[in-house]
Amino acid sequence: MDATEKLSQMMIRCGLSTGHGDTIDDLIFELEKQIKNTSNAFSDAREEIEQLRNAIKVQTNAVRVLHEAETSELNCLRKKAQEAYTAKATLDSEREANKILTDEIEQLRLKKKIAVEWIKELLDFLEFIYNHPEFENSLKAYEWIMFQIEMIVAKYNEPVGEER
Repeated sequence: MDATEKLSQMMIRCGLSTGHGDTIDDLIFELEKQIKNTSNAFSDAREEIEQLRNAIKVQTNAVRVLHEAETSELNCLRKKAQEAYTAKATLDSEREANKILTDEIEQLRLKKKIAVEWIKELLDFLEFIYNHPEFENSLKAYEWIMFQIEMIVAKYNEPVGEER
């Protein structure tokens, strides 16, 4: 086997084309051409790989920035949700306190109404005694007044509304 045939078989084993080379110079020319093409292809591939790496870095940074923005937004939403929950709880508490105060005011109004009625009854009673001749004796009038006052006070002290 001569050198031309050996070179030809090596090129075929390496997956390279032998072209139409009949001589060793033809095979070497074809081999050089394919090596240059392969070298250029590798250079182009390296350049493309570097561009892809840079693009991946840019995308990675973009993803990181997006993640940070989403995390920040999520934290902001969580904070607002907590504030809304706290505001609702405070509002509910205030409503309950207002209900209690409204109920207490209503109880005080009822007691005031009873007290006003009591005072009116006492005034009517005092006017009755003042104008009645039977009560000229002051001790008898005093005992009668005290008895009536005790009756009215007992009536006033009865439970009102929810107190019953």
